[in-house]
Amino acid sequence: MNIVDVIIKYNHGIIGTLAVHMILFVWFNIENMSFTVINPKEKVVAVLDYIDDSPILDIETNLQDQEAFDSEPITNVTANTNIDKTTYTSSFDTEKADQQVLEELKKLEADEFETISLDNPELLEEESSSINPQLIDEEAKENKEASFGNDVVATASYSVKNRIALFKKTPSYKCKQQGIVRILIKVNQKGKVVNHEIDVNKTSTDSECLINSALEYVKEWRFSQDFNDELKKSGWVEFKYIKQ
Repeated sequence: MNIVDVIIKYNHGIIGTLAVHMILFVWFNIENMSFTVINPKEKVVAVLDYIDDSPILDIETNLQDQEAFDSEPITNVTANTNIDKTTYTSSFDTEKADQQVLEELKKLEADEFETISLDNPELLEEESSSINPQLIDEEAKENKEASFGNDVVATASYSVKNRIALFKKTPSYKCKQQGIVRILIKVNQKGKVVNHEIDVNKTSTDSECLINSALEYVKEWRFSQDFNDELKKSGWVEFKYIKQ
């Protein structure tokens, strides 16, 4: 008996057995099955908001007007940031402005001189261009070159880089000779002349009267202060003696 004959003979039993196993298999799977509840995600497709569009239209209109205004060429601009300040108009008074600038410069020079005078009280004394009779009387007795009848006028020039001479004094001593005396000087940060000597190459006279007079007066010169400058600034002062 082969396998086919066996199946045909016992087909009802085989079918019944398979049916029972299928029923049991389905039953056990139903008992063990777990149900999961899936919550669907909400997705925003569109937001509907009923807003009055008239303000937006007004803003767009204002922007268009502003752009049209900006595109126009500017032909005249008037600015007044401070009523007390100078107003630049067609009626600007140049003479008055020049006077204001001159007054400011004078004030700055006066402030600078006052600052230097704190360290040099002798600068407060008024400079006199008259001849010192006492100096003449004392020196003329010992100096044969001195003369009471020959007045010599001295003009001064100087060169000290980035410094301004705030106090200049030219000799008024009477001497018979005339010529040029150049003095090499060194100026400290406060503007004082701390060192001086005759520049022989630039001096055209050997008159002791003229040279001593120049050396005496150059010590009283004062220059502008500069505390960022070198400790001893080199320069020169030149006196030209010319007979009247």
